[in-house]
Amino acid sequence: MDPILTLAYTPEQRDYIRASRLLLQKSPWFLFLVVLIALLVVGAGIILAFPGLVGEQLRSAAFFVLLFGLAYLVYVVFLIPMQLNKAYQTKPHLRMARTLRFFTSHLHMRIGEDGVELPWEHLHQVIDGGDGLLMLFRGEEQVFPFIPDRAFEDRRDRDVLLAFFREKSIPVL
Repeated sequence: MDPILTLAYTPEQRDYIRASRLLLQKSPWFLFLVVLIALLVVGAGIILAFPGLVGEQLRSAAFFVLLFGLAYLVYVVFLIPMQLNKAYQTKPHLRMARTLRFFTSHLHMRIGEDGVELPWEHLHQVIDGGDGLLMLFRGEEQVFPFIPDRAFEDRRDRDVLLAFFREKSIPVL
């Protein structure tokens, strides 16, 4: 059986950072946490800016809330990308060429010499980040292939793949 579409590419360091950010941006828990931390940091900032509003104990707590919010921001914006960059440099399999072959029943993903078949029933959703697609497979294993737009020969191939996902009733966000 011939595949509907075949894509081949070698991941770049920035692909992993982009995939990580897409996953975070589309996660309801992450968004909830960001809003909660932002509200707490704003409240802590107000308490620290106007010390006469509350007692000393609450001001001390506000200082720690503010520090926690800043630490979380540093973690998301700087430390996660640094961890991904280090992993990319030290783990050869993250730099290996990938071939994705899309069949009506499954995705065959080859990384280097290893391959895996992922049935469409396990594809939870696809996130369209504008410059790439992140597929979220959830089953026995969680697999999140990121397809950068440079993997597509042209825009038509990308549109064919998105239409295929919709035909299979796979949510595309």
